[in-house]
Amino acid sequence: MNESNCNFQESVSEIIDYTNWLTNEITTTSKLEQKNLTSIEDKLDLLIPMVEKYDQSIRITMLSIDDDKMYLLENNVSNLWNSISIGLKVDHNASLQRLLCKCKFFATLLFSLIEALSSSTEHKIRILKCYVSCIKTFLDGNFTEVLTKVQEKSELLLPLVEEVCKTPEGKNKDSVKKLKIEYFLVNFQFNLANDKFEAAAFYQSKLNTFKDCCLVDEQSIIEICRTIYNTSLELTDKEHINMEDANRAISLLNTAVQFIDSKMGTLTAIESYNEVNYLVLCLLSKCLLETKQFVAAKEVIDKLQSLFPDKINTFKLVLQWIDFQNSTEEPPKLTTIELREKTIMKMIMSVNIKENLDELITCINSQGKYALDSALRCLDNLFLNRMDPEKDYKLLEKLILVKVFLISQNKTLENISKIKKLDEFFDVCNKMFTSKLSSSTTQTVVPLLWSVGKQLYKKKKYLDSIGWFELGLHEVLSIICDTRAKFQRALQLSHFELGNYGKISEIYEAMSEKDKNHSLSKLILFKTLVRQKKIERAIEVLNTINSKNCLNYGEILLYCIEEVKKTTELIVPLINNLLTFINLESVSFENLKPDSIVSIASVLRYSIQMLLTLNDEENVEEWLMDYAGLLKDLLTTSINFFTKIQTLKKISINTGHGSINVYELEWFAAICYNLQTKCFGVMDIKLCNHLMYVDIAIQFLQLIRTYELSAAFTEDINFWYSRCIILKCSYILDKKINLSPKLLNEMNNSLSESLEECRNMCLKDNKTQRFNKSTLDIILILFQCSLQEKDEKNIANILEFPEVSLNTELLKNIMEVLISNKKISDNILFSVCLRIISKGLCDSKMNETDLFAWFRYLLSTDTVVNEKTDACLKLLDTFHERLKSDENIDFVSSHSLKKDIDWLVIFCWNKCVEDAINGSETSSVLWCQKSILFAKLGGLEEAEKIFSLWSSLAEAAGIQKNSVLL
Repeated sequence: MNESNCNFQESVSEIIDYTNWLTNEITTTSKLEQKNLTSIEDKLDLLIPMVEKYDQSIRITMLSIDDDKMYLLENNVSNLWNSISIGLKVDHNASLQRLLCKCKFFATLLFSLIEALSSSTEHKIRILKCYVSCIKTFLDGNFTEVLTKVQEKSELLLPLVEEVCKTPEGKNKDSVKKLKIEYFLVNFQFNLANDKFEAAAFYQSKLNTFKDCCLVDEQSIIEICRTIYNTSLELTDKEHINMEDANRAISLLNTAVQFIDSKMGTLTAIESYNEVNYLVLCLLSKCLLETKQFVAAKEVIDKLQSLFPDKINTFKLVLQWIDFQNSTEEPPKLTTIELREKTIMKMIMSVNIKENLDELITCINSQGKYALDSALRCLDNLFLNRMDPEKDYKLLEKLILVKVFLISQNKTLENISKIKKLDEFFDVCNKMFTSKLSSSTTQTVVPLLWSVGKQLYKKKKYLDSIGWFELGLHEVLSIICDTRAKFQRALQLSHFELGNYGKISEIYEAMSEKDKNHSLSKLILFKTLVRQKKIERAIEVLNTINSKNCLNYGEILLYCIEEVKKTTELIVPLINNLLTFINLESVSFENLKPDSIVSIASVLRYSIQMLLTLNDEENVEEWLMDYAGLLKDLLTTSINFFTKIQTLKKISINTGHGSINVYELEWFAAICYNLQTKCFGVMDIKLCNHLMYVDIAIQFLQLIRTYELSAAFTEDINFWYSRCIILKCSYILDKKINLSPKLLNEMNNSLSESLEECRNMCLKDNKTQRFNKSTLDIILILFQCSLQEKDEKNIANILEFPEVSLNTELLKNIMEVLISNKKISDNILFSVCLRIISKGLCDSKMNETDLFAWFRYLLSTDTVVNEKTDACLKLLDTFHERLKSDENIDFVSSHSLKKDIDWLVIFCWNKCVEDAINGSETSSVLWCQKSILFAKLGGLEEAEKIFSLWSSLAEAAGIQKNSVLL
């Protein structure tokens, strides 16, 4: 024995020991831990290459072992194989399952080694069986590399086995033939499972050469057909199936059908046969329909119906076949509808109803798309003939939902027919059932009826909507009180639109007391009474709506307003109702919903608008006498309401375009301002002396100013705020309304604040004009206040404002205010007038006529003039210089100026004479000199006349004549 053989003998001994140990380990797999599995796998990884190497060497060199070892080796490998086969039948974890597969491959290699040592036909067949078994075992695992080796070895072995069996003395021909079929089948199955369609097709072609697949065991056929089904399902279970995949699936499924048919007699005994056969035929039918192979599809569907007459899918496939056949017909032919109905009717009588009800309903619903009457006949057959009202109560309720849905949602049936069908159906249900429908059913049916009724109502099909709302009140539904009232009110509204006011009253009387007192029920009754011109009764109902529990009061009153706009007798009662509600201490605004708050705000606005529409422009005073108090209450309530909701933060008053925004508040302020101006424009003393509206306007503007506003809107609000302050203060001063020191002080403060804002706004571009006007108006009113307070210091400060010096009109207005004030002392008057004239003399835009008038007024205060002669003379000097330097003035041709200058000359001369008589020589001379100076402006002759008079006066009074120069 050479060294190689010795080594081989030792290796065989080692393999024998290892197979014995491995067999023992596998038989106790429950005790194996992960570390044991790893050590076994590591050992296998070493032995498998060694066995493969020896297998090749033996076939080339003449290595051998003695008979005892041969026997022992074969016995141990057989035991290992058997233990592996048993182990694989038990459900293990993935790691152990993988190890057993590897052990099986190892055992197969050992059988190959034995065949190499002792070659025989039986040994070759055994190895081929092992290879086939390995492929079957490895189908569900990731053993690509091992499978490749097994396939390569089996491909080499198969021709050898076939060659031996061809000889006349060859035995086991039938077993080899069976094995060969199994080999092709398992390879076909493996390639198919791994999407290797070309390889699968190759093995499939090999199989087709055999007519006796009956040699293969039944379970193998079932497993192959299951693989075919799964692969075909993957190919076709897509949103869009391409023709190549569909045709491939059809070919595979036809192969499965052939396999099943070849073993039809014996397969029926296998438990999974019916399931696999049914799935294969169903999928084949679908694929044939998808590819429009209708004749072939019909054959398969007929086979399905004969084999599985109680399966619902077979009937669904018939319906699909009918649909596919007539898919181009629009609308479908009558025969199509009849065929579908006949199929559904047969389905209803054949299948298990409880198990398949949902699918039956789907089929009936699909029939409804073709012909509603046909679908309803099918549904009635199911409802009346296949159900027990006592046992199948829940199933019947589901069918009720289907019928209501089918009829209510149908697009072709006329509305009156729908209502009639449903009414008759509800009558049948009422007689059939001894107990009420479940709440879940009514809660589904009722919204369907409500939805259709409301849609018709919105489309102004009021007569049609009535039928649906009446169906909602049918006895069979037994709806809860709240829902019942909802349908009753909907009925009332439909009758209201049709003018059936008597019917509305009937429905109202049929309501429960609780529903009668509901605010919406009262609203409908109120609107009805208004239309019937029953005003007193309408007012009674309106007053009952006012309740602290009416959280949707705002929305209710909005609807009332729509009706009241056409009936002026109800405007004032409605507004009083609103005011009562909002001012109720028991009303909790915290409990009001945002939508209701928005509605109340809208009602306030609409109420004011309604009163404004009653205004007759030709008789404003009478309108104000009638509604001024109510408007004041509305506006006061409005500002209190908006202030309250802002404080409670119940709703955000939007600075943009929200449900309640600052622009809405601005509207209220504008209404107040306009109403106040209307009041000031009438003669009635009660209205004239009212400042109620402007005060409310100021409150609204102050509320708006608490928000962050855009720059442009801020300017608008500030402007109107200044106008309101001006309007209020000017009117107080004009009418002398309670001019107490406190009030004057408050006015000064608000005017000063507003003046500062206006001045700031004047500094901005493009905004100077309107704010400049407000600035000037405020300064004028401040001047008036200071005059009322006789505060000379404050008056002097105001006259020093830069706006006074820069604006001629303002200065004129100030002078007018001064002149109109009759209660001021001469000293203050003279002092103020002196300051105003001084500013006027410096103003180049001031005309001389006004200055002459002002001097007339100044010099009219005789007592002060005598005391302030120097100041007067100095001011006259300035005036003379201005007149003299103005080349555009012509005192000769201008009659008015001639008259003014003559008056001034005479005034100065008279003062001259007066002072001469009183012995005031110096003063007399100065006045005479001024008279001559102004006389010269009118011509030398006038001056000479004055000088001549002076000569006579001087001589009489003993005054030097030459103290005055001509």
